[in-house]
Amino acid sequence: MKDTYNQNRNRKYSENKEYREKRIASSKKYHADNKENINAKRRVSIKKKPGKKPLTEKVCPKCNVLKSRSEYYKKLETISHLCKICAKKDIANRQHKYYGRYHDTQNKWRRDNYENNPEYRARVQAQKKAKYDRNKDQLNAKRRERYAAEPDCPDRVYSRSAHVREHTPPWVIWREINKIYADRPTGHHVDHMIPLRGKIDKRPVSGLHVPWNLQYLSEKDNHKKHCWVTEEYVNSL
Repeated sequence: MKDTYNQNRNRKYSENKEYREKRIASSKKYHADNKENINAKRRVSIKKKPGKKPLTEKVCPKCNVLKSRSEYYKKLETISHLCKICAKKDIANRQHKYYGRYHDTQNKWRRDNYENNPEYRARVQAQKKAKYDRNKDQLNAKRRERYAAEPDCPDRVYSRSAHVREHTPPWVIWREINKIYADRPTGHHVDHMIPLRGKIDKRPVSGLHVPWNLQYLSEKDNHKKHCWVTEEYVNSL
Protein backbone atom coordinates (compact mmCIF):
# COMPACT_ATOMS: atom_id res chain seq x y z
CA MET A 1 0.00 0.00 0.00
CA LYS A 2 2.79 2.38 0.88
CA ASP A 3 4.54 1.82 -2.47
CA THR A 4 1.28 2.39 -4.37
CA TYR A 5 0.61 5.57 -2.40
CA ASN A 6 4.10 6.90 -3.15
CA GLN A 7 3.78 6.04 -6.85
CA ASN A 8 0.43 7.85 -7.10
CA ARG A 9 1.84 10.86 -5.26
CA ASN A 10 4.91 11.00 -7.50
CA ARG A 11 2.76 10.71 -10.61
CA LYS A 12 0.47 13.47 -9.38
CA TYR A 13 3.53 15.63 -8.60
CA SER A 14 4.92 15.24 -12.13
CA GLU A 15 1.59 15.68 -13.98
CA ASN A 16 -0.37 18.18 -11.86
CA LYS A 17 1.20 21.64 -11.97
CA GLU A 18 -1.02 23.13 -9.23
CA TYR A 19 -0.27 20.23 -6.88
CA ARG A 20 3.46 20.51 -7.61
CA GLU A 21 3.50 24.26 -6.92
CA LYS A 22 1.53 23.71 -3.71
CA ARG A 23 4.00 21.06 -2.50
CA ILE A 24 7.00 23.27 -3.35
CA ALA A 25 5.48 26.26 -1.54
CA SER A 26 4.67 24.11 1.50
CA SER A 27 8.23 22.70 1.57
CA LYS A 28 9.77 26.18 1.33
CA LYS A 29 7.52 27.47 4.10
CA TYR A 30 8.41 24.55 6.37
CA HIS A 31 12.16 25.04 5.82
CA ALA A 32 11.84 28.79 6.38
CA ASP A 33 9.94 28.30 9.66
CA ASN A 34 12.27 25.57 10.95
CA LYS A 35 15.58 26.65 9.47
CA GLU A 36 17.45 26.78 12.78
CA ASN A 37 16.25 23.34 13.92
CA ILE A 38 17.07 21.74 10.56
CA ASN A 39 20.58 23.21 10.53
CA ALA A 40 21.16 22.14 14.13
CA LYS A 41 20.18 18.55 13.29
CA ARG A 42 22.49 18.59 10.29
CA ARG A 43 25.41 19.84 12.38
CA VAL A 44 24.83 17.12 14.94
CA SER A 45 24.54 14.40 12.28
CA ILE A 46 27.90 15.23 10.67
CA LYS A 47 29.73 15.89 13.91
CA LYS A 48 32.29 13.24 14.83
CA LYS A 49 31.53 11.21 17.90
CA PRO A 50 34.26 11.57 20.55
CA GLY A 51 36.61 8.64 20.87
CA LYS A 52 35.36 6.89 17.73
CA LYS A 53 38.12 5.60 15.46
CA PRO A 54 37.76 6.19 11.72
CA LEU A 55 36.59 3.19 9.75
CA THR A 56 39.39 1.58 7.72
CA GLU A 57 37.73 -1.66 6.57
CA LYS A 58 34.19 -2.87 6.06
CA VAL A 59 32.39 -5.99 4.80
CA CYS A 60 30.11 -5.16 1.88
CA PRO A 61 26.65 -6.56 2.75
CA LYS A 62 25.96 -7.50 -0.88
CA CYS A 63 29.15 -9.30 -1.97
CA ASN A 64 30.21 -10.27 1.59
CA VAL A 65 33.84 -9.29 0.97
CA LEU A 66 36.03 -7.37 3.40
CA LYS A 67 37.24 -4.26 1.56
CA SER A 68 39.30 -1.21 2.46
CA ARG A 69 37.83 2.26 2.91
CA SER A 70 39.05 3.35 -0.55
CA GLU A 71 36.75 0.72 -2.14
CA TYR A 72 33.68 2.65 -0.91
CA TYR A 73 32.28 6.04 -1.85
CA LYS A 74 32.76 8.92 0.58
CA LYS A 75 29.61 9.99 2.44
CA LEU A 76 30.20 12.97 4.74
CA GLU A 77 32.45 11.63 7.52
CA THR A 78 31.73 7.96 6.77
CA ILE A 79 31.45 5.76 3.66
CA SER A 80 28.66 4.36 1.50
CA HIS A 81 26.57 1.32 2.46
CA LEU A 82 27.69 -0.73 -0.56
CA CYS A 83 31.10 -0.91 -2.18
CA LYS A 84 31.66 0.92 -5.48
CA ILE A 85 31.21 -2.18 -7.65
CA CYS A 86 27.99 -3.31 -5.96
CA ALA A 87 26.64 0.25 -5.85
CA LYS A 88 27.10 0.65 -9.62
CA LYS A 89 25.35 -2.67 -10.28
CA ASP A 90 22.50 -1.72 -7.95
CA ILE A 91 22.02 1.64 -9.71
CA ALA A 92 22.08 -0.05 -13.13
CA ASN A 93 19.38 -2.49 -12.00
CA ARG A 94 17.10 0.25 -10.65
CA GLN A 95 17.61 3.13 -13.06
CA HIS A 96 15.15 1.82 -15.71
CA LYS A 97 12.32 2.39 -13.21
CA TYR A 98 13.02 6.11 -12.86
CA TYR A 99 14.91 7.11 -16.02
CA GLY A 100 13.15 9.97 -17.80
CA ARG A 101 10.23 10.17 -15.36
CA TYR A 102 10.96 13.73 -14.25
CA HIS A 103 13.46 14.64 -16.98
CA ASP A 104 11.27 17.12 -18.92
CA THR A 105 9.79 18.70 -15.79
CA GLN A 106 13.18 19.20 -14.13
CA ASN A 107 14.84 20.59 -17.26
CA LYS A 108 11.98 23.05 -17.84
CA TRP A 109 12.22 24.19 -14.23
CA ARG A 110 15.99 24.64 -14.56
CA ARG A 111 15.69 26.62 -17.81
CA ASP A 112 12.95 28.89 -16.47
CA ASN A 113 14.75 29.41 -13.18
CA TYR A 114 18.06 30.15 -14.96
CA GLU A 115 16.40 32.80 -17.13
CA ASN A 116 14.25 34.47 -14.47
CA ASN A 117 16.20 34.03 -11.22
CA PRO A 118 19.47 36.05 -11.07
CA GLU A 119 20.57 34.36 -7.83
CA TYR A 120 20.12 30.86 -9.27
CA ARG A 121 21.89 31.89 -12.49
CA ALA A 122 24.83 33.34 -10.55
CA ARG A 123 25.09 30.18 -8.41
CA VAL A 124 25.11 27.90 -11.47
CA GLN A 125 27.74 30.04 -13.19
CA ALA A 126 29.89 30.01 -10.06
CA GLN A 127 29.62 26.21 -9.86
CA LYS A 128 30.63 25.83 -13.52
CA LYS A 129 33.58 28.20 -13.07
CA ALA A 130 34.75 26.36 -9.93
CA LYS A 131 34.54 23.02 -11.74
CA TYR A 132 36.51 24.40 -14.70
CA ASP A 133 39.17 25.90 -12.42
CA ARG A 134 39.65 22.52 -10.72
CA ASN A 135 40.02 20.61 -13.99
CA LYS A 136 41.22 23.22 -16.50
CA ASP A 137 44.70 21.71 -16.94
CA GLN A 138 43.28 18.30 -17.87
CA LEU A 139 40.54 19.78 -20.07
CA ASN A 140 42.93 22.05 -21.97
CA ALA A 141 45.42 19.20 -22.48
CA LYS A 142 42.67 17.00 -23.99
CA ARG A 143 41.47 19.85 -26.20
CA ARG A 144 44.98 20.48 -27.53
CA GLU A 145 45.46 16.78 -28.29
CA ARG A 146 42.14 16.57 -30.10
CA TYR A 147 42.74 19.81 -32.00
CA ALA A 148 46.09 18.49 -33.27
CA ALA A 149 44.91 14.94 -34.06
CA GLU A 150 41.45 15.45 -35.60
CA PRO A 151 41.05 17.60 -38.76
CA ASP A 152 37.27 17.84 -38.19
CA CYS A 153 37.53 18.74 -34.50
CA PRO A 154 34.58 20.97 -33.44
CA ASP A 155 37.02 23.51 -31.99
CA ARG A 156 38.39 24.08 -35.51
CA VAL A 157 34.87 24.60 -36.85
CA TYR A 158 33.63 27.02 -34.20
CA SER A 159 36.84 28.92 -33.46
CA ARG A 160 36.47 31.06 -36.61
CA SER A 161 35.61 34.70 -36.16
CA ALA A 162 31.99 35.79 -36.59
CA HIS A 163 32.36 37.27 -40.07
CA VAL A 164 34.00 34.05 -41.32
CA ARG A 165 31.03 31.99 -40.05
CA GLU A 166 28.63 34.43 -41.72
CA HIS A 167 30.35 33.88 -45.11
CA THR A 168 30.41 30.07 -44.80
CA PRO A 169 27.65 28.30 -46.77
CA PRO A 170 25.71 25.58 -44.90
CA TRP A 171 26.61 22.98 -47.54
CA VAL A 172 30.38 23.39 -47.15
CA ILE A 173 32.39 20.33 -46.10
CA TRP A 174 34.25 21.43 -42.99
CA ARG A 175 36.68 18.53 -43.15
CA GLU A 176 38.17 19.89 -46.40
CA ILE A 177 38.58 23.38 -44.91
CA ASN A 178 40.08 22.04 -41.70
CA LYS A 179 42.56 19.93 -43.67
CA ILE A 180 43.79 23.05 -45.48
CA TYR A 181 44.40 24.77 -42.14
CA ALA A 182 46.01 21.64 -40.67
CA ASP A 183 48.43 21.29 -43.64
CA ARG A 184 49.43 24.97 -43.58
CA PRO A 185 53.21 25.30 -44.07
CA THR A 186 55.21 26.92 -41.30
CA GLY A 187 55.48 30.69 -41.73
CA HIS A 188 52.50 30.91 -44.10
CA HIS A 189 48.94 32.17 -43.69
CA VAL A 190 45.69 30.76 -45.09
CA ASP A 191 44.39 33.58 -47.30
CA HIS A 192 41.06 34.09 -49.06
CA MET A 193 41.69 34.72 -52.76
CA ILE A 194 38.58 36.88 -52.94
CA PRO A 195 38.36 38.66 -49.58
CA LEU A 196 35.33 38.08 -47.38
CA ARG A 197 35.06 41.79 -46.67
CA GLY A 198 37.23 43.68 -49.14
CA LYS A 199 37.26 45.67 -52.35
CA ILE A 200 37.90 45.00 -56.04
CA ASP A 201 39.22 48.21 -57.60
CA LYS A 202 37.53 50.18 -54.79
CA ARG A 203 34.21 48.34 -55.23
CA PRO A 204 32.93 46.26 -52.27
CA VAL A 205 33.31 42.50 -52.61
CA SER A 206 32.26 39.55 -50.49
CA GLY A 207 33.83 36.15 -51.08
CA LEU A 208 32.95 32.81 -49.49
CA HIS A 209 34.75 30.70 -46.90
CA VAL A 210 35.07 27.60 -49.10
CA PRO A 211 38.04 25.33 -49.91
CA TRP A 212 38.50 26.62 -53.48
CA ASN A 213 38.73 30.21 -52.23
CA LEU A 214 41.68 29.46 -49.91
CA GLN A 215 45.40 29.62 -50.65
CA TYR A 216 48.72 29.73 -48.81
CA LEU A 217 50.55 33.06 -48.67
CA SER A 218 53.62 34.10 -46.77
CA GLU A 219 53.10 36.49 -43.89
CA LYS A 220 54.64 39.38 -45.85
CA ASP A 221 52.55 38.79 -49.00
CA ASN A 222 49.37 38.36 -46.99
CA HIS A 223 49.86 41.64 -45.16
CA LYS A 224 50.74 43.33 -48.45
CA LYS A 225 47.60 42.06 -50.15
CA HIS A 226 45.37 42.83 -47.15
CA CYS A 227 41.75 42.87 -48.40
CA TRP A 228 42.18 44.70 -51.70
CA VAL A 229 42.35 42.98 -55.09
CA THR A 230 42.06 44.05 -58.71
CA GLU A 231 39.97 42.84 -61.64
CA GLU A 232 43.13 41.57 -63.30
CA TYR A 233 43.97 39.47 -60.25
CA VAL A 234 40.44 38.00 -60.09
CA ASN A 235 40.47 37.09 -63.80
CA SER A 236 43.81 35.32 -63.36
CA LEU A 237 42.41 32.94 -60.75
